[in-house]
Amino acid sequence: MAKSESSKSWFMRSGPDNVYGEFSLEGLVAWAQQGRITADNEISHNGKDWVPAEHVPELKLEWMVNLKSGHEFGPLNILSVPELYHRGKIDKAAVLENKLT
Repeated sequence: MAKSESSKSWFMRSGPDNVYGEFSLEGLVAWAQQGRITADNEISHNGKDWVPAEHVPELKLEWMVNLKSGHEFGPLNILSVPELYHRGKIDKAAVLENKLT
C-alpha cells in the first residue's frame, strides 16, 4: 500500500443519510475486520465520489458465507467471522468460500 493511500481520509456510507468518517485507512480496515463494513456499504475519499466497499482491495472483502437457509452473505473480511457469529449473523453450519479462488 502506497504511503499516499494510507494518509488519505476515508468515509463509509451505509445509506443515503448514514455517512461515517473521517477515517484513516487503518481505521477503515479495522471496521471491515469487525464486520462493520459489508458489500452493501460504499467508500469514499472525499465524501462525494462513492465506490462499493468490495472494490477497495485493502478491506479484503473476499469471502462469501453460504448459510444453511440457502442464502449467501457477503462478501466480507475473513477476520469478521467470529464477531458476525457472535452477533447471530452467521450460524455454525455456514460454509465459507473465497470468491477469488
